[in-house]
This record gives sequence, C-alpha cells and structure tokens, in this order.
Amino acid sequence: MRYTPGQKEKTIRSIVKNAGAKAKQSGFGTTGVDDLMKAAGLTSGAFYKHFGSKEELLQAVVQYELGRTRALFFDGPDTDRKATLTAIATQYLSLLHLAHPESGCMLPALSAEVARASDDTRQQFDLGLTDLHGVLASISDPQTAWVALSMAVGAVSLARASANPATQKAVLSACSEALAAMDPGHLK
Repeated sequence: MRYTPGQKEKTIRSIVKNAGAKAKQSGFGTTGVDDLMKAAGLTSGAFYKHFGSKEELLQAVVQYELGRTRALFFDGPDTDRKATLTAIATQYLSLLHLAHPESGCMLPALSAEVARASDDTRQQFDLGLTDLHGVLASISDPQTAWVALSMAVGAVSLARASANPATQKAVLSACSEALAAMDPGHLK
C-alpha cells in the first residue's frame, strides 16, 4: 500500500503519541510491540515500516513526550514568575497527574527505563531535560530549577509507587507547598 503525501508522517506521529501514552501507563520495556501498535490502532506488522527497532521508537517517544511536557506545563503567557512556579507546582503535583500517567509528564513514568536505554536515547532525553531545566531557570536560577524539577518528578514517582492514598496526598502536598514557598529572592 502506498502512502499519500504526509500520511507516513501522520502515522508515525500517531504511533509515537499513542505508544508514549501506553508506555507511561504500563511501562515501555514491559509493553510489547503488539500492544504499543494496538494503542495506535495498528497491527504489529506495520511497526517495522516506520521504525527500525523498539529502541528507535523509544527515542521518538522521549523526544515527543519531553516536548509535550514543556508545552503542557511551561508554554503560556509569561506573567508573574512566582505565580507561574506555583501554578506549575499545583498542576504537576496534583492527584489528577498522579492518577493519569498516560496524559502527564513522562519524567516520573519513564526516567528509570531511559536510564537503562541506549546512549542515543539517553542523549535525546538529556536534550529535553536540559530544555525543561532552562525554562525553569528562566523563572528562578539554575540551582533552584534543578531542585524544583527534581522535587516535582520525585514526588510524583514516590506518590505513584505508594499504595496508600494518605501517603500519596502527603507527598504531593508537602512538595507542592515547598515549591510554592521557595524564597522569592531565588526567583527572577
């Protein structure tokens, strides 16, 4: 079957988007090609027409998902920087984000898997991570940006791992309050 102009790119975007959601929900390494492709509404036979390997798909997912995280949490009007950091903390450290990894940030869901991936995938991850850091550093300073990013990702990771709703809420609340209370002197 021949693709119409732009159809192959559209199919690849659909695969990456849906595989990313599935991987954030179920894990990338533990989800087979069949299930990743099924999430995109395609058969596994179509996989190798679009990707050379599952690792290549992971690289595309990392690039897409980190760009999506930036847009979801950081793209918008540049107003009061303190209010922006507080709004990010409130949205990121929410029970909604906790309960729906498939529609949230890939960092708490897939960072451990990326750590075991190829150097190329890890370099792709690093580009997206340093971009997110740069956006946060424009709101605060480089050190505070790493602290805020690490705290938010770590809080979501720990809360998702906990089976106790009270612990989940306590972790998210404590970190949200800490981010909101960051010294305004560290914020630009």
